[in-house]
Amino acid sequence: MLKFLLALLLLTPAATAWAQTAAPASGRTLLVASLGRASYTNHGWPGTAVSFGVERRLSGQSWFSVQPRLGGFWTDAASREPDKRPGEKCAVGFIEAVVAVRTSRRPERVAFRAEAGPAFLVGREISVYRYPGSYLNPDGLTTTVVTETQFERRRIRHPGFTLGVGVDATVQQRLYLGAGIESRTYSYFPGDLLSATVRVGYVLP
Repeated sequence: MLKFLLALLLLTPAATAWAQTAAPASGRTLLVASLGRASYTNHGWPGTAVSFGVERRLSGQSWFSVQPRLGGFWTDAASREPDKRPGEKCAVGFIEAVVAVRTSRRPERVAFRAEAGPAFLVGREISVYRYPGSYLNPDGLTTTVVTETQFERRRIRHPGFTLGVGVDATVQQRLYLGAGIESRTYSYFPGDLLSATVRVGYVLP
């Protein structure tokens, strides 16, 4: 995820130079998709995050916009992280509605962006419960022998909150580009799902 963040920082100057030469954007409705690397912070498991949404600017040159979107996160199948054991995984889908504010009224100018809004997350987590071995029972007298790794399955079904910061711009009047960091929280702040994403969109006529 750190390498992905570094790549975003390196691409920002090029996007800035391109956007400053573009003509003013006039559309108010955008179709936006995002893709990035993410971390399930409850266990430190890396994965991928995607989302799709429709963004509506309050006016052609407004600081504010609203965006309902759907998305999901899933952990890597084969992780190099030492904290993730074979068989452990997590997949989460989410629906959210955010309000965003930019530091420029003009969409064609590269500007900082902050967003926040409610979310609802649904998914499943599978983690190791017990490894093979002998375990003392609650009575303190007997033991249970486990011959293979046992997994615990936990459903995720929680209301939450989404926060995000980044930069974006509309180039050539129709192409929307952005990058940022997003946090989705349902139990632990600053976020159960942290992601660094690239956003690409199209401004409808």
